[in-house]
Amino acid sequence: MKKHFHTLLVFGFLFISSLIIAQPANNNCSGAQNITVGAVPPCGTGIQTSANTVVAGTLNGATPGNPYIYQTSCSGSSTIQTSPANDVWYSFVATGYQANITVNSTFSQPNISFYSGTCAALGGGVGGCAVGSGGVATLQVNQLIPGTTYYIQVSGSTGQTGTFNLSINNAKDCAGCLQGTSLTVSPLPVNGAYPPNTTVQFCFHVSQYNHINTNWLHGVQVALGSGWNLATLTWNNPVSPSTGGSWQWVSTPFTANGQTWPAGWYWETAMPILNPANNFGDPAVTATAAQWNFCITVTTKAACIPGSNLSVDFNTSGDGESGSWVNAACSGDAATSFNAIGSCCPPLMSSVPLNCFGIPTGAATASPIGTQGPYTYNWSGPGAYTSTSAGVAGANTISGLAAGIYTVQIIDKNLCAITNTVLVTQPPVLTTILTPVNPNCTTPGSISSAVSGGTSPYTYAWSG
Repeated sequence: MKKHFHTLLVFGFLFISSLIIAQPANNNCSGAQNITVGAVPPCGTGIQTSANTVVAGTLNGATPGNPYIYQTSCSGSSTIQTSPANDVWYSFVATGYQANITVNSTFSQPNISFYSGTCAALGGGVGGCAVGSGGVATLQVNQLIPGTTYYIQVSGSTGQTGTFNLSINNAKDCAGCLQGTSLTVSPLPVNGAYPPNTTVQFCFHVSQYNHINTNWLHGVQVALGSGWNLATLTWNNPVSPSTGGSWQWVSTPFTANGQTWPAGWYWETAMPILNPANNFGDPAVTATAAQWNFCITVTTKAACIPGSNLSVDFNTSGDGESGSWVNAACSGDAATSFNAIGSCCPPLMSSVPLNCFGIPTGAATASPIGTQGPYTYNWSGPGAYTSTSAGVAGANTISGLAAGIYTVQIIDKNLCAITNTVLVTQPPVLTTILTPVNPNCTTPGSISSAVSGGTSPYTYAWSG
């Protein structure tokens, strides 16, 4: 019996050990578990929400990523996500413009982080984080783009393990007149960012508009972030089957119903004089109308400005808001928003050469462009050289270097990563050739030295 009991203990220990060391399949972002989020119901009244999708997860056997990815400016019990911590990853394709996420865990401080982009370059665009307490964390993220893949990181406080349930749904706000819209963007940003001098087309599609209080669609306003070059903005004027007017782009702000209305498209019935404030809207945009396409083309600024605001917002107004109809409505219609940032720029590189051939006294410096710190610097170079510095406010210098090419990867606060290289040089080998002249009866002897390599000026110290 004792022998059998001993055998059972060994088996039990082996079994528990195997549980401890087994990593979840979604231990890293690259193995993120896909969650299928239900479709958001067609717009009716108020907020329409998909059914909750619940998945069971575990941190048992999970390990922190290396390097560990985390966010700041969190909601909940702390503004900074715990770092490092055991974490697991999920992904989903958005079906609405809002995500509502809840984690109920057996560990005390669940953390939720939300990312756009790809596993190779997370960040930019939509994101957010929440630090929970008492085993519960909740996070709401807005301005999603339906059809886009997003990532969720679930972790605890440092060292915490345990199990949890993750619940997620997507939603749309359907209050008001505007009931059916979509936005197409070409080209899409790469990891939530656009480089300088990139031309992008945005097409805002209106497919369903309810005439609340007999309000007809009267205006579509466009707001562009500061990173766009407004001098490059062009637009199309949609064609309507209505015969009593046309859609026209109005560049000059105007006042209607005590409110100033910005640039955008407005329905005009008395061409060629543009006065949107004295018009009704387009009666053809109804609950069953074909899509109306409002398209603009605009280019990012030529200068590389990391983190610059490349947002685009499309808003709408009924003729009771920006036109001449007497019944107000539609003020609760939500804007359709697109968010991107200016991509990070290769850092400026400089180097200090070696003083002498083969003696490692060189240095290299990477200086970031912009103000998107703190930065993380990952250096590599000859002889398997590596160096990492995190939380750096500005430039980063490494010293004591051998000659060769050094590569640095710089990661900014938006998790945008970019690389550059620099050459650390060294002088040639210092050599000298001595040429003697033998003395004779009338002339003393001499020795001349021909020096090459090294770094001039030279110092001579003779001995004999």
